[in-house]
Amino acid sequence: MKIATYNLRNFYDADTFIDEVAEESVKEEFFNKRVAYFKDLFRKEDLDIICLQEVGGEKGVSIIGDDLGYNYFFAKPDRRGIRMAVLYKKSLDSHIVCESVSLGDLFIPSIQEEGDTKNILPIKQRRDVLVIDLDNYKGKKLRLVTFHLKSMLPIYLEGEDRDSEQKIHTEAKFRCIFYKMMELKGLRAFVDKTLDESREVILLGDFNEHNNGSGLDILKSSEKEERLLQDILVGYKGDATTHIHRGNNLTFDTMIVSQEIANLVESVSVLNDDLKCHSDIPLDEEIIGSDHAMVVLTLK
Repeated sequence: MKIATYNLRNFYDADTFIDEVAEESVKEEFFNKRVAYFKDLFRKEDLDIICLQEVGGEKGVSIIGDDLGYNYFFAKPDRRGIRMAVLYKKSLDSHIVCESVSLGDLFIPSIQEEGDTKNILPIKQRRDVLVIDLDNYKGKKLRLVTFHLKSMLPIYLEGEDRDSEQKIHTEAKFRCIFYKMMELKGLRAFVDKTLDESREVILLGDFNEHNNGSGLDILKSSEKEERLLQDILVGYKGDATTHIHRGNNLTFDTMIVSQEIANLVESVSVLNDDLKCHSDIPLDEEIIGSDHAMVVLTLK
C-alpha cells in the first residue's frame, strides 16, 4: 500500500479568492493547469491513499478523483476556506471510513502548579483534522490522521500596531509558537485515544515544524515504550527537504507512526526534484506546482 502526504499550496477553485486581500480571483486557465499538473503526478505515482493540505475548494480535488478513479472526502475548512482532503482508490471503499474531527477547545495546561492557568480561556481549534480509518490492514485496525499545523506567522491581537515596537512582534511570535504546541498536545491526546482503541496510527501532513524540532517530541514521546511513535524520515538516506523557506532546507512534511506500522515500512521517498524556494512570491502568484514536496510511504 502506498500512502502520500502533500501540501498543494493554496489549491483554490477557479473564480474564488485565495484570501480577503487578494485583488483578483483564480483564473480558469490557471486552475485547469494546476489540476492537470497534480493529476499527472498522482497518476505516475499510482498511490492508494493521498492526504492533501491547503485545499481551498472542493472542485479541483473532485475533478482529479473522478478522472483517476479515486473517491474523495473533505474536512471542515477554516475561515479562509482551507481544508484537508483525501483521495483513495475505489477498491478501498468498503474498508475505509473518513471523518472530519475537531480537537475541540485547547485548554492551557498547568505549568508550575495546579490551577495556575485555571482562569485562562481555552484556544479555539482553527480547522478540523481529517481522520481515515481502515478496518483491516495486515490484521490491524489502522487510523490515518492528516492535518496542517499552525505556521510560524505571528498572531497579532485586534488593534495591535505590528509596526510600532519590537515587543509587540515578539509577543505575536510567542503566541504562534504556543498555539502550535497546544495543537501538538491536542493531537497527542487524540493519538492516545486511538491507541486505547487498539488501532495503529499514522500522523501525516504539514507540521510547520522541522521534523527534528523539540516541539514534535510532544507527539513522539511517551513514558511507555510501546506508545513511542517513530518518524519515517529519521535516517532517510536521500534528501529529506520538503520545504524551502528563505534559503533554509526544511523537513516540514513527514509521517509519524506507531511501532507496529514502523515494522511494516518497505520504503520511503521524498519527491523534491523540482522543489523551489517560494518565500518571496505573493500568495496569488500563478505557480503551477507546490512549495512543498510530496512524501510517499510504501507499506509491506
